[in-house]
Amino acid sequence: MQLTYSFNETSESKYQAYGLDTQIWWESDNVYVFFDVVATVTNDGSAWIYFWDVNLPGEMTTLVYTKMEYHRQLKYHIKLARDLS
Repeated sequence: MQLTYSFNETSESKYQAYGLDTQIWWESDNVYVFFDVVATVTNDGSAWIYFWDVNLPGEMTTLVYTKMEYHRQLKYHIKLARDLS
């Protein structure tokens, strides 16, 4: 789980943004389920929310949110058994 806060202040105004990224996964011998929820709250200013995810062997992805968002993602993989005899 990632919890993020961003703050940007100029001489004219103050901008704040909050974000939460939660990832839940479950894996068995033949089923894999991944669920990801991202929620961000901003006041439409210059404060942006960044989430980083690092996968081995060193692959890094960045997500940037600039406005109020709510995203859901569900991935699943099912391995089917085959009799090859």
